Amino acid sequence: MADLDALETFVTAVRTGSFAAAARALGVTPAMIGRRIQALEAHYGTRLIERTTRAQRLTEAGDAFLRHAETVLDAAAELDDAMSSAPGRLEGRIRMTGPATLGVSRLAEIVARFQSANPAVTVEMVLSDRRMDLIADGFDFAVRIGELPSSSMIARRIGTYALVLVASPAFIAREGAPAERPAVARRHVEVEEAPGTGEIAGMRRGAFAGDEGGARDKHQRIGADAARDHAGTGQF
Repeated sequence: MADLDALETFVTAVRTGSFAAAARALGVTPAMIGRRIQALEAHYGTRLIERTTRAQRLTEAGDAFLRHAETVLDAAAELDDAMSSAPGRLEGRIRMTGPATLGVSRLAEIVARFQSANPAVTVEMVLSDRRMDLIADGFDFAVRIGELPSSSMIARRIGTYALVLVASPAFIAREGAPAERPAVARRHVEVEEAPGTGEIAGMRRGAFAGDEGGARDKHQRIGADAARDHAGTGQF
């Protein structure tokens, strides 16, 4: 296999028109240019350049060799460019998934900051309360809430999703504290707070009874104060 330095020497000698000019361009001696080209000719068993004291010209084999050598050198340069990213610089595409309410309230902002700091990275974020299959659905990672089932996936805890039970003063006066009246709580609404925001991200009626069939708005956001003062009960 030809050495890249030898190929570059041959191409430079052809482009500059002489061994002396090629030597100046590459920072070596004319004798070194001659030795490298002779090594190529010996390796391939054919004359590539006909040279006299006053001129040089490519042989038929040399003309074909030049085209292939230029292709190899161009490919090598492209490879260097592709692999020469600055150390620590991130680039490429990330596909992630997460819960709808958490994604709207928190993840979107975090992803936006990440992309601003790493403009060469493209992030595709799919928000859904259905637990996506990372491998089957082609995701690089997922943000999940709650206990994770046993698997071979690597998981890392990145935060805490706090739950707080609240009720308005009017509700307590009318119905009693929910902790003391679980039957009363079953008739009311579970409200989910976007973590750390003080805002409600979704509602589910009858959730205290484990009723998954109630209506749910994953993207509704109202102030937690409104739930405390007016909405009756809510689990945050």
